Amino acid sequence: MAEGGGPSTDACIEDIERIEREEENQVISNRIFLSDTITGQTQVVVNNAQLVTSGPITINNYGGRRKKPKKIKPSKPLTTSTEKLSTVNLHHISENLGLLWRNLGRLLGHEDAALEQLDLDHERNSNERNYQMLRCWTSKEGKLANKAQLAKHLADCGLGKMADYLADS
Repeated sequence: MAEGGGPSTDACIEDIERIEREEENQVISNRIFLSDTITGQTQVVVNNAQLVTSGPITINNYGGRRKKPKKIKPSKPLTTSTEKLSTVNLHHISENLGLLWRNLGRLLGHEDAALEQLDLDHERNSNERNYQMLRCWTSKEGKLANKAQLAKHLADCGLGKMADYLADS
């Protein structure tokens, strides 16, 4: 074991070499090599690109590619309420947009550049980003920004549960 409790670099290299021997008849396109250089630095080589560092290296894959969000249809008829959206409504929806926030933003008429800026401004707080996007829409649309309009847009981008929420609220 290495100093931090994990396997040593030599053990990692041995594991990689063992995996390569087991798969010697297959073409492996993504190879990762870890090694100590003479200077004591850690060297990482991924597909012939090198990174040399004197500190620890953390490699996160987070389970690979993101799955496409599942689009859900509303289970109830869309609301026809022209009632103004409350702050509570906006907060609840902003907390439940998930990966479809950008799709909703486009349906609400936001430009991609504005959505990108919101993402940069609130990169550590997706709920606040989503809330600000909805708030911008309500202030831009004025009285036209109501429960019925938002429910329609939510349903159009596959957020049926949120459209149902507006029908119930």
